[in-house]
Amino acid sequence: DRPPEMPTCKDHTPEEEKGTYWCEGCSKEICGHCQQLKHKDHKFIIITDFVQDVEQQVHTLELIILKLLIVF
Repeated sequence: DRPPEMPTCKDHTPEEEKGTYWCEGCSKEICGHCQQLKHKDHKFIIITDFVQDVEQQVHTLELIILKLLIVF
């Protein structure tokens, strides 16, 4: 189950969703139906992979900020 604050596909109910993906072309979450139909020519990744990438970017930025704070 997804946390209540996590967005869902705007075009399909959770029961209709076959999976959750991140459409890199549209910068939004899509379900399996939309991925196969509306976004079939777009680059996409599984949403959990996208979240891990963002978390890593945030961690990297936190380290940079901490280093900058130490310098100043």
